[in-house]
Amino acid sequence: MMRHLLELGRALYPQGNPAPEELVDGLVHGVEEGTLYLLDIYPEKKCAKLTPFELNEEKCRRFLWVGDPPQSNAPRDRVTTRELRYLLGQVPGALVQDPGLRQRLGHLIWQVGTGKHGYLLDLRGYSLLDAKDVPLKEEQDPKKKNPFWVEGGVLRAQKGAETVEKPGDKLAETLKAAWGVQAARGKDLLFSLAIDGTPVAEWPEYRDYLARLLLNSPFQGAKEGICHGCGKPALVTPETSFFRYKFYITDKKSFAPGLVGEAFPKALALCQTCFASVLLGERFAERKLEIPFLGRRALVLPEGEGNLTLEALGNRVNRLLAQVRGLERVEAWRDFLQRLGPGTRADFLGFSLVLFERKRASTKIQEAVYEVPPSRVEALFQAMGESRWLGPWGGEVGGLGDWLDLLGEEGYALALKVAVHLLEGIPLERSSLLPQLLGKARRDLWAASRGPTEVLELLARGAGWIWVLRRLGMLREEERETRKALEVAEEFREGFEGFKERLEKYGFDPLQAGLYLLGVALEMVGNAQAQPTKYKKEPLLETIGWEGMSLLEVRYLAQRAMDRAAYYLGEDLAWFLRLVGMATDLMERGGKGLSQREIPYYLLMGYAQARARRLAAGRTKEQGTQEVVHDR
Repeated sequence: MMRHLLELGRALYPQGNPAPEELVDGLVHGVEEGTLYLLDIYPEKKCAKLTPFELNEEKCRRFLWVGDPPQSNAPRDRVTTRELRYLLGQVPGALVQDPGLRQRLGHLIWQVGTGKHGYLLDLRGYSLLDAKDVPLKEEQDPKKKNPFWVEGGVLRAQKGAETVEKPGDKLAETLKAAWGVQAARGKDLLFSLAIDGTPVAEWPEYRDYLARLLLNSPFQGAKEGICHGCGKPALVTPETSFFRYKFYITDKKSFAPGLVGEAFPKALALCQTCFASVLLGERFAERKLEIPFLGRRALVLPEGEGNLTLEALGNRVNRLLAQVRGLERVEAWRDFLQRLGPGTRADFLGFSLVLFERKRASTKIQEAVYEVPPSRVEALFQAMGESRWLGPWGGEVGGLGDWLDLLGEEGYALALKVAVHLLEGIPLERSSLLPQLLGKARRDLWAASRGPTEVLELLARGAGWIWVLRRLGMLREEERETRKALEVAEEFREGFEGFKERLEKYGFDPLQAGLYLLGVALEMVGNAQAQPTKYKKEPLLETIGWEGMSLLEVRYLAQRAMDRAAYYLGEDLAWFLRLVGMATDLMERGGKGLSQREIPYYLLMGYAQARARRLAAGRTKEQGTQEVVHDR
């Protein structure tokens, strides 16, 4: 992870340590939408106004929005910040510690105590333009007391206002009420400061201060050592709390070599040049390489061959992100290639993927896949594309995002595991995966969240993924007599030809093939039963043992279906009986290669694909004169 960010930073500034101006510009954040409020004060006129700006990249650059300090308990020391209370208290207190800024701001500061809450922007007696009055509230509890109010458009303060706890918070509360500042849900809200119409962020003194703050602060107390980024001896720091991605811990001795805090530099230490590169690479990644993936926040990191160049990086980003989005939803990749024009080659790129959750100052990695090679990406797209042959049986897959639907919220962890295994090429256990697929479909059926038709569509799509996993050699299962299943079925000759391709491509043994064909037969009865209720209910589907069945229970189920078939099927009875005969013979020759939890999957797979085939034939009939045929 650190290596990727370091390479990104080096690609952005290959000449080495960036100039202060470049460093600050490179660390500017971007935002999607929101509002920036500029607090503009005029000391000679003793007045202040609050001006809103619509946030965009230009405003972020103008006001140097580089983010608040990543450390949750660190003093807020940047003039553009997320909280008005910081701008009124902690920020001016930090700025006046700098000699260059003290000359320009010192006369505007009110020292009310010590520590990070010991300073306030002194606005007492200032006229607040376009503000409404805010009355003083009487409060007995000193912790809740707010000594500031607005009367006649002028900010007032009670005597002893400096003695209240966190006075900056109280002052911000009053000013927000006076100017009607409200945060819109889901949108960013920033605050910055201007003096006499000029934003402090535009002062040369502030830009120099910010560059020193970002790069020099981590190296206070730095010692000679070996940099883990470039391998050269230099002054190094183990400090990583300045980074936004909190994937390293350097404040707990239990993570240090030998359980000694002073030994952290042996585990990870960076020189100033590499530290700057990681900062810049991290900011680039945050702005350009974060995307939603499988319902989570994901960081996509390019894998380069040797040193990554700026030109190569620029060419890769859009294609790389489109590729990862396409792995989640194949149609997105096809759309991307189509926009590039006809004849565009589908060149694939290697990448690493980190799925994470950020809460305040902490970052929790949920899954990480490192160094996915281009060959693996190509194999995935090829296999998913080849699943189109299953289209008539509802099995064409749509991308890794299918697994969120196939396994649902309760199975999210497994869906994530499946996606990671697919990207890494690690086989999955058939015996544990199939019952999970059945479990989600069963919950949907019995909870009435979906009708039988939708549940069967889900099972058909899952069957498509089972084929993809087998196609990729990723379904771990015991050796089976695949040829025997086909040879046995060939004995039936008439009517079998329509199933041969599927049984062969799925590699079914006799038992799996028999269960599958029995499922096809059961669908004929289930369909006839469901027609009177317009497919809102399907009694036969509900009698299948979704949680597990023995082969004896399967034979009982087949017998019950045969009893009903004589009533429901009419002229189709002969084909039904032929299917049941083939299925029974295959199961008898198939042995006991499946667990009771896997047996119903193959039954329902045949059932679901037969229903998908029926619906597809029905659509064909609507477009022409072709009769609806059973799956054969």
